[in-house]
Formats: sequence, structure tokens, C-alpha cells
Amino acid sequence: MDSRHRNAAFFLTAAILTGGMYVANKAGLPYLPPVFFASLRFLTAATLLLPYVAIRTEPLHPQTHTDYLTILASGGLVVGAANVFLFVGQQYTTSATAAILISLSPILTVGLAAVVLPSNRLTRRGVGGVVLGLVGVSIVAHPDPSNFFSVTVIGMGILFLAAVSLAIGGVALRHLQSSLSPLAITAWATLVGGLAMFILSLARGEPIQTVSWTPVALLAVVYNGIIATPIGYVAYFSLLEAVGPVRVNLLTYVSPLVTALLGWLLLGEQLSLLTLVGFVVIATGFVLIEYQSLTREVSRLRRALP
Repeated sequence: MDSRHRNAAFFLTAAILTGGMYVANKAGLPYLPPVFFASLRFLTAATLLLPYVAIRTEPLHPQTHTDYLTILASGGLVVGAANVFLFVGQQYTTSATAAILISLSPILTVGLAAVVLPSNRLTRRGVGGVVLGLVGVSIVAHPDPSNFFSVTVIGMGILFLAAVSLAIGGVALRHLQSSLSPLAITAWATLVGGLAMFILSLARGEPIQTVSWTPVALLAVVYNGIIATPIGYVAYFSLLEAVGPVRVNLLTYVSPLVTALLGWLLLGEQLSLLTLVGFVVIATGFVLIEYQSLTREVSRLRRALP
């Protein structure tokens, strides 16, 4: 298999598995407490990812203070906080809505980096992209002024906090130059974040002892923990090494389409026109922010075509 076909396979694998993850979340949440469910996803994935990194003969064990800080930042924010908000918030929204709101995270990362990192100042086009992203979120939420604090709107607000957590984690990781590979950091982060979420689940008093282990609940845990997370991460980082971050970020805007299709087929979820419009506005914001990089990528792809 040549590199183009291999990269396409990685992209499709990551997009499909990530898109399906939101549907699995929604299917399992009626039977599993949200934070406990999230912890199971990552603790299960850690038991597969850590041995996989070890057999790749790349460094696995943290060697420096920066390595430990990177793992803590990734485990605490990108895995821990983001997924607590994701699983709690997704109880009150459709799968596609959750995926669309999470797709705001690359835009928030750029906006936050421009505020805290002087070297990452935004152009006018970039500012417009961030604004469009926030406008897109408001369109997706489309709160009713007479019922502003409805359960659905609150759920969307919690999902927005998940995107913010991902953005804060992304900016923090830019400061840290770890000696470990991104996949090794992520493998450790799944363990750290999974343990933190399990402890939080116990602290919240979630009814773990009375979980209803139905076939749907088991399938959701198996899909998220054994298939979507470890295989999805391996595909993601393999693609990142091959094509770079710009094209990899496009996954964020393909996955919600997969989620919408699977949510409709498997759960009977409907995608409203306003939600679709909001997604297009968010994606347009990303295009504005990454316009120069995307233009270079398109030109390079055209030159590479026979």
C-alpha cells in the first residue's frame, strides 16, 4: 500500500471511530453513570495503548520533570476534564450536537493561544474565524429566551466547557517540550485521566454497584475502550506523523458528519437545520483561521497528483 492510500486509510479509520464514539456514549449513558463510563473508556484503553507503545521500541518511561508535567496536563485537561464535561453534557443532547460543539476546540485553541502566547497573535482573518466559531455555537444552541435554562441548553453549555478544556490543554502542551512521543504521552494520559475520573466518580457517589450491565452498555464500553480509543489514537498519530497537524485537524469536521449518520441509523436521532447551519459556520471559522496553511496543502496536493 503506497503512502497516499495508507494515509487515506488512517484518516477514514480515525474519522469513523471518533464519529462512532459519540454514538456509543449516547447509547451507554442510560445504563452507566457518566463519569464512571468515561473512566472505563480510558482505563481500558490504557491497558492496550501502554503495551503497544512499549513494543514499538520507542521511549515509554518519563525521564524529566517536563515529561511528567506533560502527562499531567494531557491526562488532567485533554483526557480528564474534557471527558467529564463531554460525558455529563452528552446526557442532554444528541450525539451529533456533542460532536459539533467539540469541533469548536481547534478554534478555541488558536484564540486562547493568541491571548496567552505573544508569538501566536491572530490576523484579522484569524479573529474573524474565532468569532465565526463562537457564532456557530450560538446557532447550534439557539436558546429559547423564554426557557434559557432548559436541560438541553445546560447540556450544551457543559459540552462547551469540554471544548474549552481541550483548548486549555492544547495551549498548555505547546509550552512543554517532552522527550516522549505524542502517542506515548497520550498512552500515559489515558491512564492518569482514567484514574482521576474513577476517583471523581467515587467522590460524586455515582451508583457504580448498581450499574445495569445490559448488552448495550457492554457494547458501548467495549467499543469505546477497546476499539475507538486505542485504534483511533494510533490512526490519528500515524496520520499526524505523515501529513502534519493542518490536515489532521480536518478530522474534527469530518467526524460530526459520521456521528450524525450513525446517530440517525442506530439511535434514530434527528439533525435540525439550525444545528447543521451552526456546524457549517464553525467549520468556516476553522477554514479562515487555517486559510494560508490549507492553501499550501491544496497546492502541494495538486503538485503531487500525476
